[in-house]
Amino acid sequence: MDAPVPLSGGKLREIMRTRATDIAPVTVQILQLKTIGGENGTPKRLRFVISDGENYMQVMLQVGLTDKVQQLGIERGHIIAIKDYIVSTVSAKQRSLLIISDFDFLSQYGIRDKLGMPSQVPLELMEGNPPADATGNTTFYGESRAPAAAVPVATATAISTAPASITKPPPQANSSRAVNTIDELSPYQNKWTIKARVTSKSATREYHNARGSGKLFNVNFLDETSEIRATGFNKAVDNFYDLLVEGQVYYISGCRVTIAKKQFSNLTNEYELMFEDSSIVELCEDAGSAAAIPQVRFNFVESLGKVSSVDKDAVIDVVAVVKEIREPQQIVAKSTGRPFDKRDVVVVDESNFSIVLTAWGANAVDFPARVGDVIAAKGAKVGDFNGRSLSLLQSSTMTVNPDIAEAHRLQGWFRSSGQSAEFTTMQNVAGTMTGRPENLKTMAQVKDEQLGLNDAPDYFSVKGTISHFATDTFAYPACPKEGCNKKVVDEGGTWRCEKCNANYPEPEYRYVLRFNVSDHSGQLWLSCFDDVGRVVLGAPASSLHALRDSDNNEFARVVEKRCAMMYTFRVRSKADVYNGTTRARHSAVSATPMDFDKESKSLIEAISAIKV
Repeated sequence: MDAPVPLSGGKLREIMRTRATDIAPVTVQILQLKTIGGENGTPKRLRFVISDGENYMQVMLQVGLTDKVQQLGIERGHIIAIKDYIVSTVSAKQRSLLIISDFDFLSQYGIRDKLGMPSQVPLELMEGNPPADATGNTTFYGESRAPAAAVPVATATAISTAPASITKPPPQANSSRAVNTIDELSPYQNKWTIKARVTSKSATREYHNARGSGKLFNVNFLDETSEIRATGFNKAVDNFYDLLVEGQVYYISGCRVTIAKKQFSNLTNEYELMFEDSSIVELCEDAGSAAAIPQVRFNFVESLGKVSSVDKDAVIDVVAVVKEIREPQQIVAKSTGRPFDKRDVVVVDESNFSIVLTAWGANAVDFPARVGDVIAAKGAKVGDFNGRSLSLLQSSTMTVNPDIAEAHRLQGWFRSSGQSAEFTTMQNVAGTMTGRPENLKTMAQVKDEQLGLNDAPDYFSVKGTISHFATDTFAYPACPKEGCNKKVVDEGGTWRCEKCNANYPEPEYRYVLRFNVSDHSGQLWLSCFDDVGRVVLGAPASSLHALRDSDNNEFARVVEKRCAMMYTFRVRSKADVYNGTTRARHSAVSATPMDFDKESKSLIEAISAIKV
């Protein structure tokens, strides 16, 4: 278990409130680091965003510390202890700045995800002369609680009644103004303007929490450097929702820049925007200037076959061909009791892997693509249901047959050979991003911890070598209709499926297999269905069933060759009562062949991490 990190909660706020230089050491986490300068002979310096667990703020490092940071290999997520610092006031802006002059690298804590839920050090504490009441009379982000005296530039009523007059900027301002790029934005800038394209806009929705109710919407802005998410609440919905149109380019200014809430966004930007009463949104009417802004930015995974190496809950971009569109279903959320529409779509690519992509809501009811179309999904969430799956979030976007090179390549492949190809489902594969499967257990631990004998099913992973297959009954005759899989009955020459109310000349055999796996601590019997059976036996059940009928000795030889192979199994265990006795039944829901190179590297990392 990772050791807790003793961050110095509250010390950053205290430093900026009192300007004291003896509040040290201060243990903080690095949330962001960026190199600035280095042009025209200026020295390179480092800018950090640091957090003490309660507050975060931007700081600078003295020039001489740049090499130290690089030599120590300090990255985002590392922990440092500030030993010495100064608080300097930038006279041009009357803004105070913390400059680190000495620190210790606390390497024993390694790289951590963001610790706690820090809020920004109030901006009024960053002013050259902090107010006497700087100890707390601020909002969450540090703005004064007193109402602003300035009149907002954009108003809700004007936009809804006369959008043309609002969207048209002053004659010269729209063509010659100085603009910032999205990657230059930070919470420490007061005045900026970006020129960006709207790549997606959510529907308006209501929210209800302890502070009240209201409405909100989200929009993504893209320029040539990066993409950023913006959120508008209540009055901002009236001000800007109708004004912003997907695909159009706008000048945006006057928004608040905050740390991004990653759980609500599919973007990689560390920051996001909040619309304010004083925010300004103006349509860019210069066609040449707008054309220079990219239409969309994808960061596709290399192939669907690589999704197995992506962490669960990661958000990724994928491009693939629609192979199968299943019927929509309606499910009820356990937490709220509300019904949701969902639809599973099977997508494939040239890696000869298939994966289930789940669409929700309106996209599920009226799925916009057809079989054979290429879809580019931006911001799909990786799940681990029966292996690996993808889900479209509220913030996800999907483009059908986009005019990009990747889509044209996939269309050509699918038409020439992909339609008839055999695909390995990603339900066979567990995620192995770090080479250390989730909740890894030894065979002895499974028994000692009595996994599978609890009220709810237990999920865990085991690494083991297959020692024996039980082949007396290893497959059943299934309905050959795609998506059915129900057992069929031999009616003397034809096979009857009661679910489909149809007869077929031949069934399609599917695995119902049991096999024994072992490791250094013991052995375990696992059962599995067709997806995992195809992996561990290396062939469809129908072909092995036919081989056993024609040549039982050859069948036994083929099965024997599949023994002594090592896999990582994702296991679901639940209690089963048989003849009045409760026992654990272990089912393999996925199987991943052992990658010995990756396994070796993982073991080396684990050994290196041991402190002697």
